[in-house]
Amino acid sequence: MEEIETRFASNKGKLPWPVDSRTIAEHFGNKVHPVYGTKTPNLGIEIVTDAQSSVEAVHEGYVIDVRPIPGYGDVIFVKHGRFITAYGNLSEVMVRKSEVLSKGDILGLSGDEDSPKGESLFFLIRENDKNLDPENWLQMEPISSNY
Repeated sequence: MEEIETRFASNKGKLPWPVDSRTIAEHFGNKVHPVYGTKTPNLGIEIVTDAQSSVEAVHEGYVIDVRPIPGYGDVIFVKHGRFITAYGNLSEVMVRKSEVLSKGDILGLSGDEDSPKGESLFFLIRENDKNLDPENWLQMEPISSNY
């Protein structure tokens, strides 16, 4: 497990996206309610997807839990040493607890119109007890230039 943890840590900024889409509907951090002005933490990011898109493991690891969470639907938790990734708002789960995963393995399908957050995927990265901004870990597409 220590080797997996080391490889995960060395992939900051290089992890593949868990879905084909790179459109983020909700970013990590505090969000302000548009009417009431109250702040609530967003522990991960919400990625816009087509209905029932394949959701892939961003790194090797093993499934430590699969359970429904109010507001997030079915959520899969994958351990990578001291790191955990979570994939939520799933319309279908295709893995079980204790399953060993390789990078790119299909975990399930993203949300659809019947899912708590619609056609999207909730994605979270945690190190020990601290939530991290997934945008700092995912590979960003290079900006093209006209030079």
